[in-house]
Amino acid sequence: SRGQSTNDSLGPKNPGRSNERQFACVGNQTGGRVFIFLETDDFWRDYNQLVERSVTFVRLPSEESYGTVAVFEDLYGNRFDLIERRAAVRSE
Repeated sequence: SRGQSTNDSLGPKNPGRSNERQFACVGNQTGGRVFIFLETDDFWRDYNQLVERSVTFVRLPSEESYGTVAVFEDLYGNRFDLIERRAAVRSE
């Protein structure tokens, strides 16, 4: 009936098997690949702020043809690119 939780619902009162499967996927929705790209106008400012806040970087900063980039993870293992694109790349 309407409003009742079932085994397939996401409600906290009655977690079912689908919730267990969903919970097991937290942090692995993208198979360990980056899926969010955070663009910045000052890479080193933002990188240093994240480091000061104990953010876990899994790939240290590097200079690539398209700009400066590093990869970090959130608390659940989701990966993010922090990227400052080169001026020539931004204008294309």
